[in-house]
Amino acid sequence: MTRGALYHQFADKADLFAAVLDEAEAEIAQRVAGAVAGLDPADTTGMLLAGADAWLDASTEPDLQRIVLLDGPSEADDRAAARADMDLVLRRLTLALATPT
Repeated sequence: MTRGALYHQFADKADLFAAVLDEAEAEIAQRVAGAVAGLDPADTTGMLLAGADAWLDASTEPDLQRIVLLDGPSEADDRAAARADMDLVLRRLTLALATPT
């Protein structure tokens, strides 16, 4: 795919980055959900530790680290946009944890 064809799918570079960030955050949410799947829901400490461990593992991968932790926050237009992104991540995590795998 050419760069022009890729950019044609998005309004601008920021829109493209938002889509990439969205996919990266969804991948991390799935990893967290997978890490806690099968754990006893009453073991909230175990679920928290397993989920945190999965998130930390994902955050050490260079591509995800750059997209989510480095570029993501610096690309946010303002605090409201960053907050909306965080709300989306939390909704995804809640949904992923509530959905049996």
